[in-house]
Amino acid sequence: MGRRMLALLLAGLVALAPGCAGEGQVSFSTQSRTLRLWVGPGAGSPLAEQAELFARQAAEYAEGSLAVEAVWEEPEAGGWELALLDGGQLAQAAPVFAMFSLPFLYDSGEHLGRALNDRQLLGSLSRQLEGVGLRPLAALYGGSPRLITAGPELRTPGDFQDLTLALGEGQSQQEAAFQALGARVVSAPAGQAAALLGRTAEDAGPVGAAEASLAQAQALAGQVEGLTLINSCHATAPLWLVARSESWEQLPEWQQAAVLEALAGLSGRMALQAQEEERTAREALEAAGAALVEVERPLLAQAVYEGGDYQLPDFFDRQLYDWIQEYA
Repeated sequence: MGRRMLALLLAGLVALAPGCAGEGQVSFSTQSRTLRLWVGPGAGSPLAEQAELFARQAAEYAEGSLAVEAVWEEPEAGGWELALLDGGQLAQAAPVFAMFSLPFLYDSGEHLGRALNDRQLLGSLSRQLEGVGLRPLAALYGGSPRLITAGPELRTPGDFQDLTLALGEGQSQQEAAFQALGARVVSAPAGQAAALLGRTAEDAGPVGAAEASLAQAQALAGQVEGLTLINSCHATAPLWLVARSESWEQLPEWQQAAVLEALAGLSGRMALQAQEEERTAREALEAAGAALVEVERPLLAQAVYEGGDYQLPDFFDRQLYDWIQEYA
């Protein structure tokens, strides 16, 4: 999907370039302006209700002069003004965005939000995206998978030595990080790694830990004796709400303010929803006799990014890494 995604991000800017629009093209009107919000596939279906509420609130705050229409299917080139995309999708336009999805960067969704929504950082990212006509408006957090185990607790770097770990496919940097900690990593189709817990993987031995959603962990709590949920911080990553720069700049300031106010509501609701899902899961797991463990996240990050066994990707930025850690 890489070339297609990049084409969607870049195409349509030609139509907005000076001299390219036909005389009959309709210009924006402050009386009836519609922004199409593309919810990319990496955002996930649970965001449907939140995106629709964001759209309604933006219209309300703009006193009816602005409408936001959520688009779920992949649009034609240039067929959106706002987009909700994951870091992998944005990294096709600017590789730096892959940096923010690396493992062990954040203690929590709150940590992620504080670091990535700093106005100075957003301004720097906007400048890096100027060449492709995109503007990041906010980093959002909607939850992330954890690890589960029926064996010893996993807290520190040494606990992962010689562990066979199942992860969902498509997480090359997570795999490399756990391998740097001494684990053997086996891949499973996305969302199916939890089913491998306790099974024997070819050439890797019994799977001692596996990636799982909170819902999967709850379902297994009554089936797997001695289950432990590890708040592993390995897959905590943002979704980005971005605007096409030219479309955004054509909005008067008060309409921009309406969108940003609605966006603040969206960010807050997503954070509260993630917190509520975690609280409910923790209560259910504790009631089922499962243990809950927090990893020593800074120690894991130090072992991975400073230990020498992990090959830092080309997009790794030490200054950004240090910036994020300052917000912990």
